[in-house]
Amino acid sequence: AVFASPIFTAAGAQTRTGVTRTVFASVLAKDGSPITDVAPTEFSVREGGKLQSITGVKVANMPLRVHVIVSDGGSGAFQLGVLRLMQALAGRAEFALTSVLGQSQRIMNFTGDGELIGAGIQKIGRRGSRQGTHQLMEAISAALKDIAAPGKHPVLIVLRIGNEEPSTMPASSVREALRKSGATMYVVSRAGASNAVPTYGGLNAMTPE
Repeated sequence: AVFASPIFTAAGAQTRTGVTRTVFASVLAKDGSPITDVAPTEFSVREGGKLQSITGVKVANMPLRVHVIVSDGGSGAFQLGVLRLMQALAGRAEFALTSVLGQSQRIMNFTGDGELIGAGIQKIGRRGSRQGTHQLMEAISAALKDIAAPGKHPVLIVLRIGNEEPSTMPASSVREALRKSGATMYVVSRAGASNAVPTYGGLNAMTPE
């Protein structure tokens, strides 16, 4: 459902460094329906707190490069949702899958092949329960290393039930890697997952959200 809305690109957003970047945004009405008639004046882009100029806005039509991270404690709770998402985006995206059960494991590299995708989805079904020690921050960091590709919109989807292991990885380094990758990240958590202890409790503390 997260991709039901059109993705807009603020094409030619001029940054303070003089570099032109493409910024993606989903635009929805209060009832969740997509809005398609928008103008550059209805967007604002800031870098370092300073407004940047926008040269144009259009509906994005580039293919998606989607990496799905499943941190479900081995319950298989997200298997059907992942299947439906990939069915909905068939022909418009390539996918990678990572399972976080203790340590993170990439179980499917980027592909658009239906047979390989089906085999990958089978691997995120019920696979034994395990509480805690789930290295989610490390999985996100690893996924960002190859999520970008020329001519494709990188998207990182994190599906989690909570109780991940606290990480020594600074939250700021993960946020910076996300920024540099140009990826859009979505996090879907079960109700109550945000009551868990912070993923990282140091100077740059990051909550489970």
